[in-house]
Amino acid sequence: MNKRISQIAVLITCFTASAHAQTVTNDQIASQFVPPMFAAFAADNPYLAHRDTTWHVLPVDLDHTGKLDYLAIGYGNGHIGFLRVVRKAGTPLLAAESSSEVECDSGPNVKAIDLDGDGKPELSIDCRIGHSGNRFFSLFRWSEDGLTTLNPLEESDSSEWRPIQDANFVDTDGDGVMEILEPSAPTSVDENGFVSEQWDTYRLVEGKLTKAVNGAISYYAMFTRHKGAPTTTVGKFAATPGAYTLTILNGQRGQNLVTSGVVTLNGVSMAQPSSFSKASVCVNTNVTLTDRNTLSVELRSAPESFIEVLLTPKH
Repeated sequence: MNKRISQIAVLITCFTASAHAQTVTNDQIASQFVPPMFAAFAADNPYLAHRDTTWHVLPVDLDHTGKLDYLAIGYGNGHIGFLRVVRKAGTPLLAAESSSEVECDSGPNVKAIDLDGDGKPELSIDCRIGHSGNRFFSLFRWSEDGLTTLNPLEESDSSEWRPIQDANFVDTDGDGVMEILEPSAPTSVDENGFVSEQWDTYRLVEGKLTKAVNGAISYYAMFTRHKGAPTTTVGKFAATPGAYTLTILNGQRGQNLVTSGVVTLNGVSMAQPSSFSKASVCVNTNVTLTDRNTLSVELRSAPESFIEVLLTPKH
């Protein structure tokens, strides 16, 4: 009897090892779907220094089934980038791909971001271009028909889309739909540490990211509660003096909510612990800014809870 049990154990062990050996990793799947355009690019540009093709693989639930049945794969060769979607179920199959390449000196990175709150993520591929350190984002919506580009079109060529630089995904009004903030001018810091910055706002309108009219933002920052004792974070920023709306966004879509904290602007209280006691997701306050301003934030909630603060000129 013991010998028979031993034989069965050996058979089970061999079967398990065999099944494990046949398991195909996501990285191996990605290697099977390298776009042929990279070989064509190398042939057309023999004078460029070529690097090996690299990729970033992200398992995603694109059809809201609760299963990560798809792989979003960003491919790059040090010059261009490309996004492909592979269906994993059964034999891996190419499900969709971007209509053209993007500039990509390093990267790409792939992210899944549910812009409209429908439970089905949009896909973002971002790359660094040049030596500035800026990242440029191209966004897509997947359907059975393929990938649809969401980016605004180039003004000089309506057949091409324009990547969005250093995109920040922010629900600016607490309605569950993400807007995208893009720096509209280079950030500068004066000798006293006051930061000058401006942001444009893009919203999804009929399937395209469209720059909002009067959507300029003069200040944006995220404040996260870290582990340990509560600490105070101070931000110093410059602005054109005048009337503004200060918006405090609490967490994101009901998650990571701050339940207690203190926010002051130029020494004036904007939010007290009671302001967060009902887990409000969006608080708007009319304020007046000077040319030099100081924002102070102390969060007293669970680690990883956060708020975002925006200041928008009143028109």
